[in-house]
Amino acid sequence: MDHSPSSSRDRVAAEILPTPRFDVISEDPSDHQFTNSSSSTAKKIPLSAPKVSRELQKHIAHEWKLLAENLPETIFARAYETRIDLLRAAIIGAAGTPYHDGLFFFDVVFPPGYPACPPKVHYRSYGYQINPNLYHTGKVCLSLLNTWFGRNSSERWDPKTSTMLQILLSLQALVLNEWPYFNEPAFIGSRRDPFHKKAYAYNGEVFLLSCQTMTHVMSRPPKGFESFVKDHFRDRGHVILAACEAYFSGRVPVGRFGLSEAGTTTSFPGMRRGPSEKLRSGLVHVYPFLVKWLGYCGAEVGPRRVLKARVENEDNMDQAKDKVRKDGKIKVVLGRVLGKFKRIIGLKK
Repeated sequence: MDHSPSSSRDRVAAEILPTPRFDVISEDPSDHQFTNSSSSTAKKIPLSAPKVSRELQKHIAHEWKLLAENLPETIFARAYETRIDLLRAAIIGAAGTPYHDGLFFFDVVFPPGYPACPPKVHYRSYGYQINPNLYHTGKVCLSLLNTWFGRNSSERWDPKTSTMLQILLSLQALVLNEWPYFNEPAFIGSRRDPFHKKAYAYNGEVFLLSCQTMTHVMSRPPKGFESFVKDHFRDRGHVILAACEAYFSGRVPVGRFGLSEAGTTTSFPGMRRGPSEKLRSGLVHVYPFLVKWLGYCGAEVGPRRVLKARVENEDNMDQAKDKVRKDGKIKVVLGRVLGKFKRIIGLKK
């Protein structure tokens, strides 16, 4: 092992340098959706590199250049040396949305006809539908992908101007947004007060699903992003737990944690009655799993108050209920045994 001063400096520098937003890695893409699963045409794409035409190589190289130069601080992408037609992207949920601090992964393949047709994009859902446009099956509905009709033809894929960068930016801004409830076709463009109560309730459901998604991402990080996942949740873990506490107590509407004081419940008509029991019970359920996996990532999970006490109380109540059930069963069994014994000795006919 090299213990020279230069190698020590290199290790320190590696720890200080930020994670590159775009990188081409030698990682085996075996867990990528488009190498281990059937595509929409039920034709399996092999793990070994398919024949990529020079024309397609040129277009992919252009996409790599755009991503390397223009990705924002909250989107990261990885391409593969052995499969240049594949890409994987991670989007960090933005502040001011119910997705805040979550990590959302998308697997991409550039088909042979690209850019005449858009890339295929699969959301790594872990079985949860966190948005009307992101199905639990992984389907992504987006006009730019031609999987959604959009409001007009200008929003659909244009071979001359559309890019992978635009797709990722659209997923972050238009899909993982502040009010995902209004992504439902019937409510697109609507921000009317009568819908606010349902919109806030939907944000609560989305946050719970986002938290559950976090536990899966931490326990099974996608290949090529293992260190990134661990570092992200190590740095943001205390914020995620504090947000759970704030939403549980009703101090802050879901999605508003960390914003200005203008984001208190009194400013939001749909949340004046406080959090729903569904949200509170959901947080009680997911909280211990978040603490477990955030602690594994090295996050500060120190003592919490309200939600932790509720979780412990729920555990005590469950234990008490179990004890009552067990005691009841024991009494029934003993009663039956005693009845038989009395009949045998003639004390009971």
